[in-house]
Amino acid sequence: MTRTTLTIDQTEEPDGTHQIRVTGVRNGYMFFLESFDARNDKPLNISLIDKMKVESRNPFESATTTSLRKLLSDVNISKKTDGRYICEREADIRFSFLGMNVIRRFEELANIKIDYSKFKTLYEFQRYFGGLMKE
Repeated sequence: MTRTTLTIDQTEEPDGTHQIRVTGVRNGYMFFLESFDARNDKPLNISLIDKMKVESRNPFESATTTSLRKLLSDVNISKKTDGRYICEREADIRFSFLGMNVIRRFEELANIKIDYSKFKTLYEFQRYFGGLMKE
């Protein structure tokens, strides 16, 4: 099974500007990261989405369509501040430094034993852990 996620994160800075960060991930590997300085106020102001759009079956009257249209419009007029393609090797290096600490803590909290010889990369760990979950 292939899983692809596109994460959009908006933060408001103390000076009132907004940062939009988009991350593309496939099967646990981050492939790209882009950041934008939004010029308009609150590009993703989802609190303004009304209940009817969320509950409507019409895709032209959906909260998602409305939010993405507004976001695309704001990104088009924004300044791109960062853009990086992240290769599989870099993702594996990040995993070895950051992911292993999380796995060790999970192992301790869940009171389970993980065989670290079974994986070296994030993908191998996902396969290994998936096998554990099936048992």
